[in-house]
Amino acid sequence: IRPVVVARFIGNVVIEPVGVGPGLEVIIPTEIGELRVRGSVFDMDGLTADSVRLEIDFSSVTVAGEYELPVISRLPNGIEGLSIQPAMELVRVSEKVAADLDTGSVDEDSVNSE
Repeated sequence: IRPVVVARFIGNVVIEPVGVGPGLEVIIPTEIGELRVRGSVFDMDGLTADSVRLEIDFSSVTVAGEYELPVISRLPNGIEGLSIQPAMELVRVSEKVAADLDTGSVDEDSVNSE
């Protein structure tokens, strides 16, 4: 006896950035993806968009620029990925701007207290 294998489409999965280096920030134009998966009826029971992950791995990116990177899936045991949309994503990586940079403003009390 073999288990019955079924395929399913899962939409509205957030594409998450992983491995973003220190001092870098990323823009992923397509924030939501979809995938087609298959597995046994038992393994597929209860499978939802919250059960799977779509990621873009930025660990090899060390400088700002535009990159075309693959979208990868993280699936529960027993589930096989058949396709991902988008399969590749053109992403933008930039250097973080420190929120606490000194703006160069001068305290008026210290200037007028001569």
